[in-house]
Amino acid sequence: PELLGVSSGAALGLIGAVALGATGRPALVAATFAGALLAAVVAVALAARRSFSPLHLVLAGVAGVTLLSALTSLLLAGGDPRAALLMGWLAGSTWRATPEDAVFALAGAGALLATVPAFSRWLAILPMGAEASRSLGLALPVARGTLVGLTAAGSAIATLVMGPLGFLGLMAPQIARAAGLTPPAAALAGAALAGAAVMVAADWLGRIAAFPWQVPAGLMAAFLSGLWILPGLLRK
Repeated sequence: PELLGVSSGAALGLIGAVALGATGRPALVAATFAGALLAAVVAVALAARRSFSPLHLVLAGVAGVTLLSALTSLLLAGGDPRAALLMGWLAGSTWRATPEDAVFALAGAGALLATVPAFSRWLAILPMGAEASRSLGLALPVARGTLVGLTAAGSAIATLVMGPLGFLGLMAPQIARAAGLTPPAAALAGAALAGAAVMVAADWLGRIAAFPWQVPAGLMAAFLSGLWILPGLLRK
């Protein structure tokens, strides 16, 4: 979510709603989703100018995170008591999640994962590089644009329910690869299961690590992700 800028867009929507005095959950959810959707559209539009280059997607995400940090600091510096709501969401806390949120997230994830078989060939060919993909008859703008759009939709759903999820989106695919799941469909299914397992573990650890206080699951997931990624980087 961070690399696509979707988390930043969702946070900007929430900041705007809070700044305008919105307090009801429907209004906050609508503003958050609108911000995430706008960020996804902007990211896709910017990437389309460069044939959906991953580098330009990352740059757009970095720009969004920088803007979010500035606006968040501005809101917190003003001493607004409503900033506590924003901070809880930014930390990835689960305490505001409802059963309806869980059903929404499950339905969205299920719908997106159901499209994987249709795009397995694209996912297998794209890592070979642009020239090899073109030689195999793949229309790069269409393939990359479609996959980026689906990824942005999944990121928006996750961000809307949980808030920014730190490095979890980077760690889950690495766990799937380490388990030997290399075919695209198997890798995506493994990443989904790994991500879910890490979030459950992070939520459980967050509830008991500093009992009776609760460490937000998003922060705990980022901590666990760092413990997984850093040793691998050091070994390389």
